[in-house]
This record gives sequence, C-alpha cells and structure tokens, in this order.
Amino acid sequence: AGFCTMMGFPLSEGKLDQKTATSLLWKSYPIANIPEELTPVATDKYLGGTDDPVKKKDLFLDLMGDVVFGVPSVTVARQHRDAGAPTYMYEFQFAQA
Repeated sequence: AGFCTMMGFPLSEGKLDQKTATSLLWKSYPIANIPEELTPVATDKYLGGTDDPVKKKDLFLDLMGDVVFGVPSVTVARQHRDAGAPTYMYEFQFAQA
C-alpha cells in the first residue's frame, strides 16, 4: 500500500467512496492505462460488493496492486512463454496467525 502514498492518493483517512476511487483510478491513467469510460466499470467490479468505506479503501488498494504489479507480471510471463522460455509464476500469501 506504500506505493499509493507515493502516487499521492489521499488514503490517510482510512476510507474511500466509489466516486473518489473512480477519480483516483482515472488520474492513474499513465500507469493503469484504463480508458476513462471503463474506470467506473473497473472500480465497480473491485469495490461494488460493499458499502463500507474502509473496506472500499482496502479493495481499491487491491485494484491498484493488480494494476501496478499483477498485470505487468502476467504480461511479461506470457511474452517469455511465447518466446519459448520456460516460465513459472508463483503466488506468495501470508496469513497472520
């Protein structure tokens, strides 16, 4: 979530609404490369399952994590695979006890 601080996202309040999330995603266009007309669709897909503004903030961080890390990782892995290189992807998860 630290990367969102560097991007200047106002998440210090610990909560987020749908409209602000959509606006922040659009402001991230140079990184996200999601057209303006699709930003509401993307935020609704990630954040639409709750009305809780704290949960929405957490889900927005998930969205941005996928945009910044997940999608580029899969893109590069596919390119390596298509070039014939042995390619592996791993998913690491940590659960606090």
